Amino acid sequence: MNDIDDVDAAVGCERESLDPVCRVDPARVAALLADDFVEIGTSGRVCSRDDIVAALAAEPGMDGITIGPMSGQRITAGLVVVRYTTHHHGGPATVHRTGWWRKTTNGWRCWFHQATVAPEPAGEAAAVARVDHPVTRADVETSLRAAGVTSGSTVIVHCSLSELGWVIGNAVAVVRALRSVVGDSGTIVMPAQTGLSDPSHWQAPPVPESWWPTIRANWPAFDPMITPLRGMGAVAECFARLPGVVHSGHPAVGFIAQGPRAAELMSSHDLDDGLGDRSPLARLEAAGADIVLIGVGHGNSTALHLADRRALGAAAPRRRDGVPMLVDGQERWVEYSHVDFDESDFVMLGDAYSAAGGTELRASLGAGEIRRLPMRELIDFAIGWIAEHRLQRR
Repeated sequence: MNDIDDVDAAVGCERESLDPVCRVDPARVAALLADDFVEIGTSGRVCSRDDIVAALAAEPGMDGITIGPMSGQRITAGLVVVRYTTHHHGGPATVHRTGWWRKTTNGWRCWFHQATVAPEPAGEAAAVARVDHPVTRADVETSLRAAGVTSGSTVIVHCSLSELGWVIGNAVAVVRALRSVVGDSGTIVMPAQTGLSDPSHWQAPPVPESWWPTIRANWPAFDPMITPLRGMGAVAECFARLPGVVHSGHPAVGFIAQGPRAAELMSSHDLDDGLGDRSPLARLEAAGADIVLIGVGHGNSTALHLADRRALGAAAPRRRDGVPMLVDGQERWVEYSHVDFDESDFVMLGDAYSAAGGTELRASLGAGEIRRLPMRELIDFAIGWIAEHRLQRR
């Protein structure tokens, strides 16, 4: 047998080992593997021939797995290495695989297999990998209009820039597109949360309890001009730098706005009711604002906390907290009480709203999409949904 025949035979056996018909047959799987077979899997676990036969008997399926082209290389007479890649949906995206096949008197047998997870692209490389072509400011404007955002709109915007793919101009392009679409008569609002809270609540990471008094005594007082946002994303950070942006004044769960209604919407923000009826959220609802989700879903929709607060009322759990603030010109650690926010079921709530026929216009944008929803309609639905589903769990 020549080199080509050896390679073809080994590649054929590798393909057979991936065939669902073969994988459900323990005897056939065992016949393809050498007695001294060893596999190093994606987790790093080392498996024997018996381990693999038992594992495939329990779960033989190849659903959600795409097998790439295979290549073989004859190392020496009767020894071939087969290389290929599998692409997985819902697991590690790409896995590089190598199978070493040895010719025996009973045919070709695999004696070693290794599966190595390919590193996922990160940062800007991941954004590039998500799209076939870059996203432009004009693309953002087109999608905003397709989702129903119009000149003169009042919108509360949540955005994940990275979910859109690679955007030319990054956050600046998105902010300018929003300003262009709503026009001079429109008002844009974004959450401006800082993460300021009592160190006793910190989990990512926690800090030693012995540090807590020192942190409280020394953390700089909240200043809307310089206190950084936390977890809000590049678009909110960029928007916060625009001239004429008004901050609601809450040190932990504030909002920022720009436009003719900015001062009205940000006019007051109760420390103890940061996301309730004494917050900008209630004024946004009364103003007929729309919620605009760019590259994110309902799990990121801060507006739903207004419904959360109304639905639970006095039954809402509360927590003691603290923030550094200026009081009469002096830096102080101020303690207060607020609702213990819970957004764990917001995705389910949003799905229920959509399933019930709620108004929600969508438009694709790069690797993601834009959704526009009337805030008042969503809040009305969410109040009933939370009262029914969350109170039942208590």
